[in-house]
Amino acid sequence: MVLAITDRNHPRAAGLPNAFSWWGQKLSLTGNGCAQDATRRLVNSRWWILIVSYIACSSLLNALRKGSFMRIVSGLDMVVGAFGTLAATVFLQREGNHLCDLLADAANVAEDIYTGGLPIELQIKAEKHCSWGRWLFKVAIVYPFGISAACGLPMLAGFDFGLPLWPWFSGELGRISVAAIMSFLVIPICLPVFVVFCFTLFFVEAVAILFTILGAQFTKARDFYDVRECLRRHVLLSQMAQMTSDVFDEAVTAFVCDLLFMPALATVITTRMDATGFALVGMLYLVFFYALCLVGDGLERSSSSLGSAAYNLYSNLLDGGSDGRIKRTLVMVVIRAHRGNTIVAFRKSMRLNLPTFSDSINKWYSTLNVLLKMP
Repeated sequence: MVLAITDRNHPRAAGLPNAFSWWGQKLSLTGNGCAQDATRRLVNSRWWILIVSYIACSSLLNALRKGSFMRIVSGLDMVVGAFGTLAATVFLQREGNHLCDLLADAANVAEDIYTGGLPIELQIKAEKHCSWGRWLFKVAIVYPFGISAACGLPMLAGFDFGLPLWPWFSGELGRISVAAIMSFLVIPICLPVFVVFCFTLFFVEAVAILFTILGAQFTKARDFYDVRECLRRHVLLSQMAQMTSDVFDEAVTAFVCDLLFMPALATVITTRMDATGFALVGMLYLVFFYALCLVGDGLERSSSSLGSAAYNLYSNLLDGGSDGRIKRTLVMVVIRAHRGNTIVAFRKSMRLNLPTFSDSINKWYSTLNVLLKMP
């Protein structure tokens, strides 16, 4: 593995630092773009929070009054969707400044790590991830428009898809109200949620790439100065990763509640009545939950791999007359990297990684078997 010593002012060396700065501008909500202006108006509007809460509560109350099981399910669905929307909106409202500070610190840490050199393949991977992050932001902006069209146009065309689940009105009035409300409210409802979700995916994966780059630098360290610089960068990066877990805890908790509630609801509906379409839509939420667990697992593996890199370097120094300070420093790295970093939910009681996803699928499958055997 060849390390390419990069200049901090070189345009190719500023991939992740520039990407962090770019996301900081997008999430600061101070730009003049249409998406930023719309998001800023929603985040700073208390009326919007009241409207979303009213829609969710009135839907559930009307569903309970009409007594239909499917309408009650629809009302619960709206409550959960509104919960995710409010969580993302409040997250941007409360943590907006912390996010900008976190991204500014991340840009500085990434720039510092880049000055230590990185392998060509990791440099290419980082550049691809930067491009993927910009594409992900565009998807977060466009996706709500697609959802809005997919919800409203079939209803206007005369299809009754989703109308039996609608807790307010029935018949032609119900069809028109469904089309209008879904078309005009889905866009602002989904916009904050998908922006926060896509940013979470990008940022966690970017931190994982920085840990991988730092591990490559550890394997090429030759003297105490190199090891000390790697340790200093490791401390800064670990602190940033810990800050990431603290800042994203509430938002990730809301995402996990949404992404696990809908498949559970779809499972109950599928076993109680014929609602395959609703069940399939509910199961798609598991894809988003898998994406969160996947990036969390990547961060955990990348941060833990630093311990292996430091241990291998320590093993290579055992036979030689190397400086004892290097060995003591490497022991500190091995101990710290053993814990690993990842994204957490529910006040750090749930680590999002692939074992967590596997455990959730196993519990879902066991519940499905129990429901299918019930009379």
